[in-house]
Amino acid sequence: MECIYASGGKITPTGNLGHVESGGLRERGKARRRLAVQTAAFGLFAEQGYRTTTMAQIARRADVAERTVALHFGSKPELALSLVAAWSARLGARLRERPDGVRVLDLVVDSVREVGGEELDDGLRESVRRAFVADPELRALRWARADAQTAGLAAAFAAEAGLPADDVRPRLVAAAVTAVLLEVADVPPGPGQATAVEQGIALVRAAAGTLPG
Repeated sequence: MECIYASGGKITPTGNLGHVESGGLRERGKARRRLAVQTAAFGLFAEQGYRTTTMAQIARRADVAERTVALHFGSKPELALSLVAAWSARLGARLRERPDGVRVLDLVVDSVREVGGEELDDGLRESVRRAFVADPELRALRWARADAQTAGLAAAFAAEAGLPADDVRPRLVAAAVTAVLLEVADVPPGPGQATAVEQGIALVRAAAGTLPG
């Protein structure tokens, strides 16, 4: 996901440590700041709500300049939706790069399992879950952002099934996929989430089974 640390520095062929490139260090520093901002933001969203939380408060808790928050995320809505954007971007890339013989459904199942097994710090994971579960405004923002993902999925399902782009069936299947992804993300980690993942996958398979082919 977006906040996973970048790879380490690259050593030149001479093996001289003095020639370790600084790019990896810079990227790790950016990743650490980005993670600190996300952790601070979702902690505040969970504690006091999305609407009342300011960028200045997020910056203070993350111990960074407010300018740094804006540099990494642009705005409070973009920050709040950064994890959703990461999921959507990964799924979109998989759809664009889908090899011959790989079904859209297979990529969707991988995405559901990935969201259910997201490698987040336990504290951040719980803050994210609490923030979205408790705040209708935040949930509405998330659904609005997910619309683009739903449209892309519908187009992919339609093309694979040989259906017109305006056929309602691929759109219904895509909407089911989006709902499963978002609902699975809101289930607390543990056996309950693992069960939700499998139930969500079964629902998605059943929905996709209504399409031709």
